[in-house]
Amino acid sequence: LEYDEEEIKKRDRVVADRIFDFPSVWDGDYSFFHYLNDSEKRGQHSLFVKARGKGASFKSASLGNRNYFLIPGSKSFYAASDKQFLVSDGVLNKSWDMMNFIDKNTPWTKRRQFKDTIFHKKASYESVIGNKRIESGYKSEIMGVSIKNDPDRLRGKRGKLLVIEEGGNMKELKRLWNIARSGMESGKTT
Repeated sequence: LEYDEEEIKKRDRVVADRIFDFPSVWDGDYSFFHYLNDSEKRGQHSLFVKARGKGASFKSASLGNRNYFLIPGSKSFYAASDKQFLVSDGVLNKSWDMMNFIDKNTPWTKRRQFKDTIFHKKASYESVIGNKRIESGYKSEIMGVSIKNDPDRLRGKRGKLLVIEEGGNMKELKRLWNIARSGMESGKTT
């Protein structure tokens, strides 16, 4: 292949690779996480609307991992209208990549003997007491839910985190939100 270097310079483009390493933190990232933290402390929900290519899926994937590694018994849900938004280079794939990176590069590794699938991971392991098989460990979980035009699939899901991925692509987003909200609130607590 021949490349016209002048044409490349006009486009002002450079070649980029995705690098798996500890992330750089940008002002926008700080504001995003500060906003979420502030909302959580006030018992409020958050909505994040943004342009493409701003790293929202990576930030969202990190939220579930934060809960998974730091909050015992927590449940984090990722919902999308179609499983492609979860696993085909979706938010769950990003979450699993981060989870593996954390397991490999930090002392916070968690075993996943009871649930370790493409849609569900649980920080637990088997221990035996007497002749009984017992589930032990942190027991925090990350789960993906494909809505498939049926918002009722989120009914009864209770957790610390619910991320609705590609919400702008959902025909029944308002109904989904009303169903999911009841699982994220209990009386005055969120």
